[in-house]
Amino acid sequence: MSKRKQNKNWVKKNQDNNQAKISKLIDTAGEVPVLRHEEIIQTLSRGDNSAVSNAILHVLKFYAENTLQGMTEVALRALNSFVNTVFAVLAYESFQIPKEHVLLYVSHCHIFAYVVAMSLYETTDATLQIILGQQNNLAKVAFLYSVRNKLDLPVEKFFETNLPLASRWYISAMAPCASPTTALIEKNMKRFYKAAPDNLIVYEDSCHISYFASSYINDDLDKVIKPKINAACKRQLNNPAVENTPNPNKIALVTSKWFPNSAVCKSARPLIERLLKKYHVTLVHTGPIPKGLMTDCFDEVIYLKDVGLDSLFKNDFQMIYYADIGMTPESVLLSNLRLAPVQVMSYGHPASTFGSEIDYFLGGEAVEKLDKVAEKYSERMVLIPGMGCLAAYPNYERRGVKKDHEVVNIQAVWGPDKYNFPSLQALKRAYARFEKPAKFHFYPSISINRNNAVLPFVRDLRTCLGGAFEIFTQFEYFDYMASAEDNSDMAINSPPPFGGFNTCVEAMYLDLPVLHCNGDTFRTMVGGVLNERVGMSDWNTNSLQEWEDKLVEIVNTGDWREKKRHLEELNLKEAIFSGSEPEWFEKAIDYLMVNGSKEEVKKDRSPLIVREVA
Repeated sequence: MSKRKQNKNWVKKNQDNNQAKISKLIDTAGEVPVLRHEEIIQTLSRGDNSAVSNAILHVLKFYAENTLQGMTEVALRALNSFVNTVFAVLAYESFQIPKEHVLLYVSHCHIFAYVVAMSLYETTDATLQIILGQQNNLAKVAFLYSVRNKLDLPVEKFFETNLPLASRWYISAMAPCASPTTALIEKNMKRFYKAAPDNLIVYEDSCHISYFASSYINDDLDKVIKPKINAACKRQLNNPAVENTPNPNKIALVTSKWFPNSAVCKSARPLIERLLKKYHVTLVHTGPIPKGLMTDCFDEVIYLKDVGLDSLFKNDFQMIYYADIGMTPESVLLSNLRLAPVQVMSYGHPASTFGSEIDYFLGGEAVEKLDKVAEKYSERMVLIPGMGCLAAYPNYERRGVKKDHEVVNIQAVWGPDKYNFPSLQALKRAYARFEKPAKFHFYPSISINRNNAVLPFVRDLRTCLGGAFEIFTQFEYFDYMASAEDNSDMAINSPPPFGGFNTCVEAMYLDLPVLHCNGDTFRTMVGGVLNERVGMSDWNTNSLQEWEDKLVEIVNTGDWREKKRHLEELNLKEAIFSGSEPEWFEKAIDYLMVNGSKEEVKKDRSPLIVREVA
């Protein structure tokens, strides 16, 4: 037998032995897998840390890949048993996470935090207290510590002790919450964001996670963390050689969301369609390829998943237009490269990059405050008349359902990042002041199902709101629209720091009046502009307290009925689905294609008003 064949057989035999060891340590007969506690402890006493560690990771993988929507008593007992056994293992000072497993544990910090949150233990604090007294405990502490902990550990110490490990942990440690739903999580998220070091390391598969989430918390935390992530991306990319020979007719659209019912596509399609008639446009698709990706309308299509970022290092684009920076890691990385003379972003994900290589942010005069744009955006703001976007007409066909409900059903189509603690407290206070029966209907989108977030998220909401709400966690677009049409009486836009656009449009399309709270950028102003366009500016408020008071007034007086009739009689195609924005958008792009590469245009920090130059 050849030596190569002998080695291959030895590897296979070793893998089979490891699998056999794991199967003896895990009971997979029930609804969820559980560690066999006595066998685990016996294996640990024999010093076989690797087998114990593999068994723990095997069960963690189950929870990473399978989101629980409910919990039977049997499943809860099994889950509690798993958590108890993991705690017992980690409490043994002789148990050290094998070096080859350390990154796996740290990267699963958020998964275990969610599992513990579903259990009767709720947090890892008690076990952490034990482990803090152990030697060589960094990997264990990092696995157990997240924004869900009451224990207040100095985040900076993690980075000072082991920067690469802490940088990987940092992303995972802030992920065990869909939103800052409690005062504790909100406080910890703010603390974690502020503790990131200037020499933070990013990883290509996860650099977007903290970047994206930072825009959904108060205190302008995106201005704190994004410059550090941008700088880390640039260090990671290491200034690659880019060969750009610009063709004055060529534009690249970089996005992960160009399919019919994505929020990005719904708000940008009427604008981009103007460019498709005039320019050579290449779709650069980031991330996994979704069902229904629209490619036929483009001159070329590049799938970065297949060809890599460096496929763009030699290009002939005059402009790169980023539709949704922050929603995929590739979008964050690419935004920190100079790939074309003119680099533009807009309202697909309406938040500044704060320090990338993007030159211009294309927005709307009606939804930005001129005296605030320099503070709120690092890019030069280019403003067109109107909202800076226009909604595509919904492809959901209304059924004309009209139902009388026993309670006032208040629709809240808020993405999973928008359920922040101050907003939930306002809903709690409002609910206590309602004089008529009412119920909130929460639609957090299908993305809430990542990482086993559903049950901890619902538990956090129940702790605050009790039985004041129903939640729909598995509805895709058409299901959500049908449910809202059948069951809702009015809608509430999520208050600052991050409101909605498409969700307001869709509510109005269903004849649901929308209560809005104004802020000072597009993401908190556009809902108010939509209300103005449909003649409902009296449902706009200017503070969270006003928003709460107005909600109470609407429910108690039944004002939503009159507003609902008003929307039923309105020509919505004219009011919110038509406008001059596409025409002005085209003029803005025309101007930037010719003038946007000029240094004097880029360096001017004052807003560029397109109607003054086009």
